[in-house]
Amino acid sequence: MEAVSSAGGPLLPPVMGAGAFIMAEMTATPYTDIIQAAILGALIYYIGVIAMVHFEAVNMGLTRSSDELKVSFKNVLLRAPYIIPFVVLVIFLFSGSSPANSAVYGLITMLIIWALIPSNRITLKKVIEGVSYAAKMGTVIISALAGASIIVTVINQTGLALSLGSIIVQLSSGQLWLALILIMIATIALGAGIPTTAAYVITATVSAAALTSYGLELVTAHLFIFYFAILADITPPVGVTSFAAANVANSPPMKTAFLSVKYAFAGFIVPYIFVYHPALLMSSEHGLFEIILTFISAVLSVIALASVLMGVMFTKLSVVQRIVLLILALMSISTSQVLTYSSILLIIGFILMNYLVMRKNSIEQSNPKELRNTR
Repeated sequence: MEAVSSAGGPLLPPVMGAGAFIMAEMTATPYTDIIQAAILGALIYYIGVIAMVHFEAVNMGLTRSSDELKVSFKNVLLRAPYIIPFVVLVIFLFSGSSPANSAVYGLITMLIIWALIPSNRITLKKVIEGVSYAAKMGTVIISALAGASIIVTVINQTGLALSLGSIIVQLSSGQLWLALILIMIATIALGAGIPTTAAYVITATVSAAALTSYGLELVTAHLFIFYFAILADITPPVGVTSFAAANVANSPPMKTAFLSVKYAFAGFIVPYIFVYHPALLMSSEHGLFEIILTFISAVLSVIALASVLMGVMFTKLSVVQRIVLLILALMSISTSQVLTYSSILLIIGFILMNYLVMRKNSIEQSNPKELRNTR
């Protein structure tokens, strides 16, 4: 779970990975537009992860945690002011301020809060530690940007981008879905041996043009590649993040990597959803109703697929139920509006029916004698 949750961090706005800033540069798109395009997909990714954890807990028969593990409301209130810098950052980003200036305003707000809260007032030691950490992180981002510029220049000057792009188009035989699969495989393969940002930059430089030739927007093509560059870190045979998590948990590395892919399945589906349903990227061309409907259908599809993978919802699912739910999940993300509307209703109905079965079973288990007498 740690590997899967960490892998999704660079996908989640407003502070995404270094690749997102490079994407804004490569596509000549404002960073706020990248945030807007990425936010719903990131939410679906984490909804998929939460669904997998919940269904795993149901499988294992886990119940609520004990009272001593619960966080008191008082502790929540004491830490609530720390969300203010985050809010300030988002406000300035969407008001047209540059990411650098927005970060400065957020930092100033954080310093003020540190000065006002007695329990965590800033000290000289904390300032030195913070400056040191910022310098280290800054060098990582600067190195990534410098390396990305070199890679892009070399690929463009040698004509490699055009040749590889044309190869992908030829192999896909004019089929968008096949081109997407080929680029997904190429990105994951590159990400197995080099850092995420480098994998994204190289694949985007040589493949994004191929996707735009099929009519995709440039940001959509780049975001599709960005997802798989990140997921390469948990994908075997060289899932660096998964192997690191396995080391912490003292678990078999390869088994951990395959489980990570299973739990992060939503990340492998979301890019295909926003390619065929661009409303998920919240562009101005799509109305609010279309965006909400696309998001709901994608969420229900991910929850249904998580249930199919784990073989449980509120109760254990039979093979037939899992097949039916799989069909409904695929229908909900189809390009046909009729199938989408009908599958949304059917999935909701399936969830309600399974919940009622669970309630009935729990009543029968808690009051078996009374039920026998009524019969």
